[in-house]
Amino acid sequence: MSEQMREQLSLSLSMVETSSYEVLHLVDKEYSQWILSHILTGEVTTSSQGYSWQGHTGDVMIHPPHLPFSEISSQAGTHQWCLLDISLTQGLALFRHYPILPVVTLAPSTQFAHHFCALEQTWKEPATPLRKLRIATLVLQLVSSVLESCQHVGSARPAVLPIPPDRFRGVIRYITEHLDQKLARENLAALVHLHPSYFDRAFRQDYGVSPMHMVRQLRLRQGLRLLETTNLPLSAIAYTCGLGDAGYFNRVFHQHYGQTPGQYRQSIQRAMTDYISPDAS
Repeated sequence: MSEQMREQLSLSLSMVETSSYEVLHLVDKEYSQWILSHILTGEVTTSSQGYSWQGHTGDVMIHPPHLPFSEISSQAGTHQWCLLDISLTQGLALFRHYPILPVVTLAPSTQFAHHFCALEQTWKEPATPLRKLRIATLVLQLVSSVLESCQHVGSARPAVLPIPPDRFRGVIRYITEHLDQKLARENLAALVHLHPSYFDRAFRQDYGVSPMHMVRQLRLRQGLRLLETTNLPLSAIAYTCGLGDAGYFNRVFHQHYGQTPGQYRQSIQRAMTDYISPDAS
């Protein structure tokens, strides 16, 4: 079995700390990045928008950006916490794509505390390319532990706690479900009841690209997946992705990836057979 991994991640980390306290009284705090706060020791009541949850030793509290929250504890404790943003291709927030609970109980096998200590130590080292790679690897291990533990519980984030900014999540979903159809900026703006010009500006602010650029990117990514996983002719792939005919698909694919769809498909097929064949002696 072969699975192609073609997800680009963008990571921004601005704080990595271990903090101890005798009592905790944070009220209506708000940050511009996500907060992951691991309760190394202690018991915490965290609240947001009128709802509250209990955090216990070993739990991780997750606070979205631009959403006020409080943390209260009358007893001593220690938290491992960091401020970060982690996004998929074209600015799609990872925690928006995989909604998580406000408080996550880590699975018993999780080594969150160990990985966090390694991250904190690496964070204090002089800046080098290797340091950046180690930081990215450790952050992904932390995030993976949280997502896997949340999935194990099997609960979804409460609808009363949307993850801001959440206004274009339905637009992205609509685009991915209608790639084979004509998609105009005016039609996408109508989905969220905005004037097309304002929609364009607001979308750029959230994702860093225009709505139509996002459409093109998602179409090309779908084309990649179909080249990797099917034997469909280029004309069928172009139609399925909303990229016109095979000629146009060939041109835009080459402009973006530096090779034609046919060349890319051949490289994938070679990669699956050229290294070591199953009957190699």
